[in-house]
Amino acid sequence: MEGFQSQRFSGQFVRQGHIRMIIPLLILWFIWIARNDAKYWDIFMEPRRIIWRIYYTISLLHTGRLFWIIYWRGDIDIAHLFGISLTTLLLPPPVLVYWHTPPMGSYKVNTDGCVKDGFASR
Repeated sequence: MEGFQSQRFSGQFVRQGHIRMIIPLLILWFIWIARNDAKYWDIFMEPRRIIWRIYYTISLLHTGRLFWIIYWRGDIDIAHLFGISLTTLLLPPPVLVYWHTPPMGSYKVNTDGCVKDGFASR
């Protein structure tokens, strides 16, 4: 457990969900799965299968947008080893929007209503 703790705090960017936290857990998980497959289903415990499952799981997490860019901070080179491109989406700068009081004699029309399936809703 000491090795896991040192891995956990091995960088300034490492926090819950970081790649350095996920990979050791996936290694242990898929070794356990392979051990159960060998014991109960007579499937040979093959390291390549374990590595492929780890790679596949990380790829799925990235494709499903469940593994954000912040989880790779400080370890972008690992993402490239997995074939994952981490491009930051540049968002447009915020635009200041504010309301002016209408001139005297004007009417304000309330336009923010709620409609669902063509019917007004609450």
